[in-house]
Amino acid sequence: MLFKLSFRNAKRTFSDYLIYMITVSLAIAMEFALNRIVFIDEIKSLSAVAEGFTYMLIFASAFMMFVVALMIKYMVKFIVDKRSNEFGLYMLMGIETNKIKKIFWIEQILLFFISLVFGILLGILLGEALKVIVYNFLGFNYSFKLEGFMKSIIVTTGVTLAAYLFSYVFSFRLFRKNKIIDWINRENKNEISKVKNKYVNNIIFICSLVLMVLGLLLLNFTFKYNLDIFGLLVSILLIIISVYGIASSGFVILNKLLLKDNKNFTNRVLSIRFTGSKINTMSKQLGTLAILFVLSLSLMSLGVIFANYYKSFEDEYSKFDVVFANERNDEEFAKGLSNIVLKFDVEEYSEVPVYKTRDIEIFKKIYPSYREKNMIETIVPLSVYNNLRTASGYNKISLKDNEFTIQTFFQMQDLKEKIPLGEYTFLGREYKLKNINYEAMNTAAIANYYVVLNDEELQSLKPSYSTYLWNLGDYDYNELHDELLKYAIIEGKETTELYTIIGQEWVDLSHNISISEMILNEYLISLTGSALSLLLIGLIFILVMCTVLSMNILSEMKIYKKRYEILKKIGVSKNKLKSLVWNQILILFIFPLILGLPVALVAVIIISQIFSTMMVFSYIVMNFLTTALIFVLIYLIYMLATYKTYKSAVIE
Repeated sequence: MLFKLSFRNAKRTFSDYLIYMITVSLAIAMEFALNRIVFIDEIKSLSAVAEGFTYMLIFASAFMMFVVALMIKYMVKFIVDKRSNEFGLYMLMGIETNKIKKIFWIEQILLFFISLVFGILLGILLGEALKVIVYNFLGFNYSFKLEGFMKSIIVTTGVTLAAYLFSYVFSFRLFRKNKIIDWINRENKNEISKVKNKYVNNIIFICSLVLMVLGLLLLNFTFKYNLDIFGLLVSILLIIISVYGIASSGFVILNKLLLKDNKNFTNRVLSIRFTGSKINTMSKQLGTLAILFVLSLSLMSLGVIFANYYKSFEDEYSKFDVVFANERNDEEFAKGLSNIVLKFDVEEYSEVPVYKTRDIEIFKKIYPSYREKNMIETIVPLSVYNNLRTASGYNKISLKDNEFTIQTFFQMQDLKEKIPLGEYTFLGREYKLKNINYEAMNTAAIANYYVVLNDEELQSLKPSYSTYLWNLGDYDYNELHDELLKYAIIEGKETTELYTIIGQEWVDLSHNISISEMILNEYLISLTGSALSLLLIGLIFILVMCTVLSMNILSEMKIYKKRYEILKKIGVSKNKLKSLVWNQILILFIFPLILGLPVALVAVIIISQIFSTMMVFSYIVMNFLTTALIFVLIYLIYMLATYKTYKSAVIE
């Protein structure tokens, strides 16, 4: 009897809460896909850094399911509250509270299995797609394998079950009251308007705006000038309080402004009135949704930035395999190091004489905060520069007697803004800047940027030191690294002491000796793991945000159906009713974005400050816009699905 009733209710619940179930299935699919990646042996064997990659994915997986568990917990409470009249009717029929709880949880178990099956099936496809992406980044040849398949199913089932068990334990409190009147009045608790006295409401709104401005300014100041935990926590607390304050009071003011001198029946008035009544009963949820919006956009932006950053990083640092900057002019050490590299099938070799000058007119424009005594301009002769260009796959350039060019790389794309075309002084003579080049050619091996002059202009000068660059055929970079390190230790030169987080120390090559493949692999593993983790956690926040918002809207379908039926009876056309529904859905979906937008914009500025030494602001904005496009696309899908479901229920 209980199972039959539960099965019937599960079918109905599945229809009513389809969007919620789709979100749970998507979360399970992402969990399964991550687990597939974690259990791939090829990734684990890539380098020692792969262990960190695995830990990042495990953390992302655990955090995602923790967020999903909170969503399930919220939805369980939400469903129980919305079905309280039904449960009160069960009690009138003589069914005990414990049996009502069993009915409800049998329904949830049935829906759990449905979500799990669909989630794993979708996860198989998503896992392979994710595997293709990761393999493409890591340079592996993709092939379909069922490696770690059963482990992934077991782990995914386990963590999903744990999320539901978490909600089950929480539900004891929901079913604690056993009086019929409690069940009947329970649904009405969510319908209490949050509208305050208009003067109190205005004060709350103004104070919230002030707190938001203070919080955003403090947050920006904390990251820009004085990064400390206390300032960070205070700023975040102020922002959270202000978001909830604006959510509870902002729409009341907006409502009055929009309806001022417009009391007549119009689509706009009805949309605002219908939406306002809903917002007044869910201000806390809207505040939470605004925070989820900021977290989602920020984390996904970071994920996209890391993914795109590696592509540029790989192109820049893969032009030469081994680089040694002989900053101490130790010719004997350089010769010994060169002899070791020559054992590894050298295909191309370049020696770059590096000149230094105190003519720092350009340096001052790029790094105005540097002390002048530490400013030195770097110059490379044109013939050597052209050799580097040829070895990197680019065409040679030419310069007139009075011209120079600047070579830099993708991390300094703002140089064109800082260094306008014009005349600059070097070596007691004025030269005209021809252009600024950004081609990928291991520029940072010499300097973040350097000036290129004709060879004749440098004949009277002595190079400060030379930088050596080698291109190799097939080689084992670990073997090369070990031999270079052994030689450096024996000679007692070009090494540095490194420390682990537990205090253990070891010796490695100094910064002026680099092996590109080793650097790229380490960056590849860390950035790929970070990008995947951030993107998927950000996606979970979007899905949870959209699901909570959608379910709050769809839960009122029965109430609004009566209102729309009245409008239909008084002669409102079907097209106008559809327009009214669309406006209502649109306002409710846009409101959390308006709340979170100021915080999101400050987050972009903060991200640009954090990465200012690695990438320019325009690059960060471009990646942010890419993320915003992904966010809007997902948001629109949920909004359209909500609109279609809502419209079918209240009009058609």
